[in-house]
Amino acid sequence: MTHRESILRALVRYDRPPDEVLVELDECGPESGEAGDGEDEAGDEAGEEEEEQPDIALTPDDAIAVLTRFVEGDLTTDELDRWSDVVRDHDGVVLDSDHRHLLEPLFDEIPELTTVVAEAWIARLDQDV
Repeated sequence: MTHRESILRALVRYDRPPDEVLVELDECGPESGEAGDGEDEAGDEAGEEEEEQPDIALTPDDAIAVLTRFVEGDLTTDELDRWSDVVRDHDGVVLDSDHRHLLEPLFDEIPELTTVVAEAWIARLDQDV
C-alpha cells in the first residue's frame, strides 16, 4: 500500500477528520507519496493517467466502522455529512463495486441519518458482507 493509499484508507475509515486528511493528501502531492523529482515529461504523463484511477474502494466494513462511531456519539451528524461529501467527491475513492447497490443508497441517506436508521444500516451492511 502506498502512502497515498494509507491516507485515503484513513479517510474512508474516518481515522481523522476529512479536512485534516485532505490537507495531508495535498502535502503528499499527486504521486503516491514517492519522490519523483527525476521524472521526465513522459513519466509525468503516465503518472497523471494513473492519478485518474481510484486508489481505494470504500467497503461495507468501512461504512460500518464510521456508522458505529456515529451511533456511539463519537461523530456528529455534521461530521458524518462532511465525511460523506468528501468520500463521494474524492477522485481517489470509489464505492466497492460488489456492494455499490447498498452503499449508494446509504450515502444518499446520510444527510438526514438518525442513530436508529444508522443502526438499521449497520445491520443491513453486516448481513450483506
